[in-house]
Amino acid sequence: MKIYLLLDNKLITGYSLHVISGAPEVDIADPSIIKLGLDTFEGGHIVSHAKPQSQINYERIVELKKLLNDSDYVCLKHADGELTDEEYATVKAQRHAWREEIRQLEEE
Repeated sequence: MKIYLLLDNKLITGYSLHVISGAPEVDIADPSIIKLGLDTFEGGHIVSHAKPQSQINYERIVELKKLLNDSDYVCLKHADGELTDEEYATVKAQRHAWREEIRQLEEE
């Protein structure tokens, strides 16, 4: 299928199936794979700059594990009796949510 690219410098901001005067024309099987605002048009080709989902998941898991690590001291304060169950409840619930999100991302 022929499409016509709308560009901001090399960045693809949109495309059309209708002729756009001066717009680059490319043949592509499925234009929906173009990531508008991320992909570029360079040397007559569409260049993908989008991260694969596995990389996005990995980065989020690293971020969540850091949040868990950074809040470990609160668990220790609770274990040592320096925080009541009520004071610790919010942190405990948040840590549980982070762990659940990690499990879901690891399953994808």
